[in-house]
Amino acid sequence: MRARVTGLSDAVLSTPETEGKWSMRQVVRHLADSEIVWGWRLRLVLSEDRPRITGYDQDLWSARLRYDTADVEQSLQEFAILRRSHLGLLSAATEDDLRRVGVHSERGEESVGHMIKMYAGHDILHVRQLDRIRAAVAQG
Repeated sequence: MRARVTGLSDAVLSTPETEGKWSMRQVVRHLADSEIVWGWRLRLVLSEDRPRITGYDQDLWSARLRYDTADVEQSLQEFAILRRSHLGLLSAATEDDLRRVGVHSERGEESVGHMIKMYAGHDILHVRQLDRIRAAVAQG
């Protein structure tokens, strides 16, 4: 993620791919906040029996938490620190831990193992989005 935004001007980081879409700045902030959500969910499922996992509206978070003015470097640092913490938790997880489930308010049962795959896919989706935005903004 850092490699995709390093050296870019504030103007480029702040320009959305197209009208109504997110900028690179907003995507990076979203990934940092998603890591907070992931950590909370991971801790709930590892420590409680079948906890309820609530969804959230990422577009409301972006608007109301002012992702459009977020400090990109701070967002990158937060993401990195949180990710290290979560990987530490997962490195100590047993096979039984990976099978523990929470019940998502929209998607139903999700095991820790399944959540790992979902968040990995989420990362890939948004890294590709950063590449796409950069290409679109650079051409514009």
